[in-house]
Amino acid sequence: MNSKITKETILQTIHTVEHPEINATLFELGMIRDVDVSPNNQHISLTLALPMLGIPEGIRQYLVNSLAQAAQAVGAKLSYKVAEMNPEERQSFMEKAQRLWKG
Repeated sequence: MNSKITKETILQTIHTVEHPEINATLFELGMIRDVDVSPNNQHISLTLALPMLGIPEGIRQYLVNSLAQAAQAVGAKLSYKVAEMNPEERQSFMEKAQRLWKG
């Protein structure tokens, strides 16, 4: 890994990952939590918060793959957990989704 890559660079890269169907980043939608970058900047772990656990597997995999590719682009590996949004988070997500839907 390039020694010039910093925790801030990794976080900035992860912050740019967009939702495939909503014109917003996963961070803007409240879908990323508990981000932690290892001291050597080679590993990032996070929680992917989904509005409901029953979303289609294809969308879930797309989100995970997009995050993994962003981490890999700066030389880090991704590990993640999946969680379900609480009712307030889900309501905020749905409002943003309606307003910013790409379709």
